[in-house]
Amino acid sequence: MGVLTTLLMFVASLDAQGFALPQPTMTIDPPMKIILPGEDFLLMCHFPLTHCNVDFYRNYTHRISSIFDARNIATFKNQEDGRSIGHNTYTCKYQKFFDNNKTWEYSPLSEPTEIVITGVIPKPTISLEPASGAVTVGGEVHINCTSSYPSHIARLYKNDSRIPILTKNVSDSEQTVIFTIEDLETLDSGEYSCSFAKTLKGTEYTSSRSDIVKLNVTYDISKPTIHMEPAFGTISVGGRVQIICNSSSPSIASHLYKKYVNKPFDIHNNSGSEWSVTFNMLDLVPAEGGKFCCSFMKMANGEVYETLCSNFVNIVVTAELPKPTISVEPASGVVTVGDSVQINCSCNYPCQTSHLNKKYGKIPVATRQVSDSEVSVTYKMGDLEPKESGSYACHCLATVKGAVYKSSLSDFMEINITDILPTAMISVHPPSGVVNRGNTIRLTCSGSILSSGGWYYLYQDGKLHHSKQVAGFLQSTTSHILTRAGTWKYKCQYARKVNETKYYSPTSKPVLVTVRDRNGASNVYFSPLYLFGLVLLGSLIILLTE
Repeated sequence: MGVLTTLLMFVASLDAQGFALPQPTMTIDPPMKIILPGEDFLLMCHFPLTHCNVDFYRNYTHRISSIFDARNIATFKNQEDGRSIGHNTYTCKYQKFFDNNKTWEYSPLSEPTEIVITGVIPKPTISLEPASGAVTVGGEVHINCTSSYPSHIARLYKNDSRIPILTKNVSDSEQTVIFTIEDLETLDSGEYSCSFAKTLKGTEYTSSRSDIVKLNVTYDISKPTIHMEPAFGTISVGGRVQIICNSSSPSIASHLYKKYVNKPFDIHNNSGSEWSVTFNMLDLVPAEGGKFCCSFMKMANGEVYETLCSNFVNIVVTAELPKPTISVEPASGVVTVGDSVQINCSCNYPCQTSHLNKKYGKIPVATRQVSDSEVSVTYKMGDLEPKESGSYACHCLATVKGAVYKSSLSDFMEINITDILPTAMISVHPPSGVVNRGNTIRLTCSGSILSSGGWYYLYQDGKLHHSKQVAGFLQSTTSHILTRAGTWKYKCQYARKVNETKYYSPTSKPVLVTVRDRNGASNVYFSPLYLFGLVLLGSLIILLTE
């Protein structure tokens, strides 16, 4: 009742003022944007008044129908033929006669409705279940074909054949048709597409074919498992990787693929009973890194087929050779001037050249050429002087598949050369150090003399008694002393000559030698402390006798 009152008030307002009528709206049934030639569709014009005349237009100016004395809605059943193929615009407007002023009032045109008249049904879409398209022999696949336009017939095609392998009738309410293929064989593998068709007045209208989906029917589609050693997959140039591929059943061959490369990177022919294959990749260079997967070739019923590829493993090959290891003998790295050390440098990859570097040095201090069978190089450093103390490291060079690569430096080893020689030692014979005059005292001085030889020095009461040059590795020298009666203090010292510099050891601890005359007396040497003790003892005796 309220709607009617509002409408009457609106009409009274129009009668009084003579305003233009409200704009109508246009709808279409069915609500399609594409219409086939000869297909019926309804155009409906909606407006808020009664007793109105309604005109329908195509492309704004061509009037295609008029409806008289319509109430709120006017419906026109339209049909277009081949002459209207293309984009078409449909509008409507209405008019009403008002008795109070005996005039016609006209509405504006409705908003346009776009419709395409076409002789081709829209291209359908297609999908597979399972989506991978990989199915085992004896299984089934569902091929889903969907049209955006109500059609009567759906057709399924294989490969490029013009003749459908399956055809289905479609109801007006169906948009998706499911083609099911059961008991699959390997011959069913291929590319599939579909189309839709509709017949109107003896004429069949068809869609273009959908995109293709690929069906792969095999006897075993399970993906192999894959892993590699080392598991992290990052190695230095010249290194090696093992890729292990495992199948769910025996195979006749296995293929190793590099991502984005269609042909196999490596092929391993199997005995037919093998379930696991190992691919050895040796002397790798950076260009050979990448992502790899593997597959198996199998045979069933006399037919060879390939499984799916496994997951990918990633191999990264750095441009540096493996870092060498370094050690020194003696392990402490501390030696005395003139001594030698051995520095051992070991590489995990056979190198042709090895360099020994001193920290902050611009050029190697030593270079060695290495044979193919050597993985360790020994640098012998002799006649060392303090200036050669420092940190040492090594690196190596190798040619891998025609290109030269360098390793990073090893860790640094500290070498410390001290100029403090071991202290000389002196011994006396007889051990008491006491002989009668005319007998010989034998003094032996011991020191650390190198292969280059050295010198021994004997001191009597602080003065050089005599020196002696000796050949290499002579670790002691003996002097025979024949002297007058008395007590004497002897020390010794030795020296090394390293390159052009002479290095002296600390002097030995002193030994006392006493030579007695024939009546037992000797010019005994008394120390100041001993004499001071004798004076104190004499004074004490005098005090006690008084």
